[in-house]
Amino acid sequence: MIPMPLFSHFRVIGHSMEPDFHEGDFVFIRKFFKLNAGDVVVTETGGKKLLKRILDIKNRTYFLQGDSQHDGKVFSVRKGAVIGKVFWHIKGN
Repeated sequence: MIPMPLFSHFRVIGHSMEPDFHEGDFVFIRKFFKLNAGDVVVTETGGKKLLKRILDIKNRTYFLQGDSQHDGKVFSVRKGAVIGKVFWHIKGN
């Protein structure tokens, strides 16, 4: 069995998490974590990896949304769809 890495990183694409996260920024995530409302996570849904903020948690379901005023869509995922919690952020150019 190949062990899963404890940490990973992603480059931000898009504008749904502005003003805190911008296209070209890098985020580093932890694989094992305790999640709380307000945390920023990377999740995989529909074959895409998304950077979103947790709005609420109910019965192991996480309600997520982007920070941008233009990203009003709230959606839900199960804990298994969350890849990791952001613990470090490096601004792009």
